[in-house]
Amino acid sequence: MALEKCTDFGVPFFIVGFSRSGTTLIAALLDKHSRICVTPETRFCRGVLPCGQCDRVARDHKFIGDRIFGYWRTSDLKIPRVAFDAVFSRFSPGYRNALASLLECYRRQSGKPRIGEKSPIHLFYVSKLLTWFPGAHVFCLIRDGRDVVNSMMNAPFTHRHFARHAAEWTFQSRLARTLQEQYTDNFHTVRFEDLLSDTQGVLVSLCSILGEEYESSQLLPAENSNVVPDWERGWKAEAAAGVDSSKVAIWKSIYSDDALSFLHRVMGVELKHWGYEIPAKRGNAGFRTFRMQVSAIPFRGNFYAFFRAVSDRIRIILCQLGLKPY
Repeated sequence: MALEKCTDFGVPFFIVGFSRSGTTLIAALLDKHSRICVTPETRFCRGVLPCGQCDRVARDHKFIGDRIFGYWRTSDLKIPRVAFDAVFSRFSPGYRNALASLLECYRRQSGKPRIGEKSPIHLFYVSKLLTWFPGAHVFCLIRDGRDVVNSMMNAPFTHRHFARHAAEWTFQSRLARTLQEQYTDNFHTVRFEDLLSDTQGVLVSLCSILGEEYESSQLLPAENSNVVPDWERGWKAEAAAGVDSSKVAIWKSIYSDDALSFLHRVMGVELKHWGYEIPAKRGNAGFRTFRMQVSAIPFRGNFYAFFRAVSDRIRIILCQLGLKPY
């Protein structure tokens, strides 16, 4: 028996986007609604399925359950294995049904009727999620790439390759545009800056899309939001606490002329598409700008698509060989 719905209240919704773009903030704001809960980051399509690829052979309930609960992020949901097995065992074994069962368990645990899942990396798996859950809504957070790069360079969980962050933001911005055109009724972009300047207006719009009424309590601080696990509070506590308008246009005061020139060369088209300001040049591009452009080549356009395809294939092979956990 296939699992047609994960709850009696409709399909889940998903929050995606480039890291450090406000996905945690929007998840926390929606999670404060009396009828909506949002999970901590599951990275299901990246962690449970190696790079979103299902097994070529059929798997039983135990194998899939073991894979899910063997993935370290699953523990952030605080769902007992016995509770998951009780739901999942009612339906045919498969990763779609497994994710639906996992979300249903979290929904029941929260005591709320609506469930959302937040994983920025799922931007790359929107097509799969919408195939699994037809009619689901996907909210994609967009933030000024110049501020994103600055935030990523100061984040404790990623690399310090300035040019790569810039090129990857550009690539994912184009992906978001493609998905917006492909799934006009299901894929919704939300600018981080709009969320900060008109928080209530954005929440009213998102709640309406979900068929819910906006609640004023959503604007209250919620430092103990379950959206942020304890181990992530060091760099996500501010987002969970509430709106901070000082996070807008930080780039104007931190970058050198060379760095800003490089960012505009790489990101310019995408920044303009999303309505971001690009000031007049503050001088001629120097050798440092040229060097950054060269270092960004492997992470741009078709080069980056090839790079991701190769790295994903290597990850899948390592997982299949048991040399890397799913």
